[in-house]
Amino acid sequence: MRESKRLTQRQLASTCRMSTSEISRIERGKAGLTGAMIQRLSKALEVPYYRLFLTGDELDPDGERSLMLERTLLRIRDLVLDCSMI
Repeated sequence: MRESKRLTQRQLASTCRMSTSEISRIERGKAGLTGAMIQRLSKALEVPYYRLFLTGDELDPDGERSLMLERTLLRIRDLVLDCSMI
């Protein structure tokens, strides 16, 4: 995703206030992400946050699966928020 935006790890790290080694570990699946990191990466890459978790076959050029996933994630978020109010 970063490469499709023609960003180097250094450029993305700088934009997201992270280190290049952090970006590298994230790309290799060796580092966890905080909510703040997800927001910064999503903004820097100009993609909805859920796309950060899609790979290979899951990437959907026509957007149909992405739209379904977005709706599902929004429903999950709403359920979590409802449960937290109990």
